Amino acid sequence: MKYLITVCSFILFSQLSLAQEPGDLDPTFGGGDGIKEINFLENNPERLFPIVVDDQDRILTTGQTYDQSSDGSGNFFNQKIIVARLTPDGSYDSTFADGGHGVYDLPINGENALDMTMQGNEILISGYGEEENFVFRLKESGEIDSSFGNDGIVLLPNYGHNCYLTTDNEGNI
Repeated sequence: MKYLITVCSFILFSQLSLAQEPGDLDPTFGGGDGIKEINFLENNPERLFPIVVDDQDRILTTGQTYDQSSDGSGNFFNQKIIVARLTPDGSYDSTFADGGHGVYDLPINGENALDMTMQGNEILISGYGEEENFVFRLKESGEIDSSFGNDGIVLLPNYGHNCYLTTDNEGNI
């Protein structure tokens, strides 16, 4: 009987020692190491800032990418907004945009995504350009919601790089 209790105790304690500690990366996320690398356009720099988790535990992030100039100067032109949606295990959500990520070329110069929030199932993204601030809305599918503002975008006076979002309990911005 002592032998059985010793074996059971060893199995229990060895399983507990394999449990994750608070702050450890989740090995079920991403490629098994708890990390997901997001790459939109080959050889173009990208910056991602806010991260939002929707009510289905899908993870969204937004930022911008830049096409590098063809003259080799290293200057960046034609900024575009990028949005990715991941499933809870860190894989791209194939039901969103183009295989889990979308690239959006807004009708303003120098767009930079700054904030993101959910409005029901829609995704609100705010940011700034060279001359104005903006808010645009995506449908759950990743398509620009043309029923929002003027063809999906609202332009605001440029108050500097301060265009953050929040919604109230009724979904108002």
